[in-house]
Amino acid sequence: MATKHWTRGDEELLREKFKTLSNKELAEFFGVSTIAIQRKLSRMGLIRQTQKKWTGTEEDYLRKNYVKFKDKDMARHFDVSEIAICRKLNRLGLKRNGRKEEIRKKTIQTRVVKKEYNITQEYRVGDTVYHGIFGEEGKVVSKERTEGGLHIIIVDFQDRGLVRLVECARLD
Repeated sequence: MATKHWTRGDEELLREKFKTLSNKELAEFFGVSTIAIQRKLSRMGLIRQTQKKWTGTEEDYLRKNYVKFKDKDMARHFDVSEIAICRKLNRLGLKRNGRKEEIRKKTIQTRVVKKEYNITQEYRVGDTVYHGIFGEEGKVVSKERTEGGLHIIIVDFQDRGLVRLVECARLD
């Protein structure tokens, strides 16, 4: 395509139409590429959507609360789109996978369940287990399954360290 020479009339028409027509429609109307329309709009300072200017207080709020609230709720709170929330969280280095991990860690830290170890019981990561033979408490840090199908909990005892114990055993 040849370079378009924009007249004042073209610019005024563009100023009128850019709010109601898409870039593709404008490109067809003026006989130019969509890139040419984007560049011309930018040079003219015509912006379809303004980007939110985040204050330090708002950024702090996001850092403290993004784990507690869904993007939809935060978007409503700040009167922006969910995409704007996602992008801002990303720019702040607050990743979604990290968020799930933070939620999981927080859940583990707040749940303090003390149970006496019994080979037939089932335990959860984060549970505190008292082992009568060892005479000490430990925290369930992970779970696994053996090739033979046994359910294993890994318990971190203060004196003994990590110990693998069987759970959910059937004593038939």
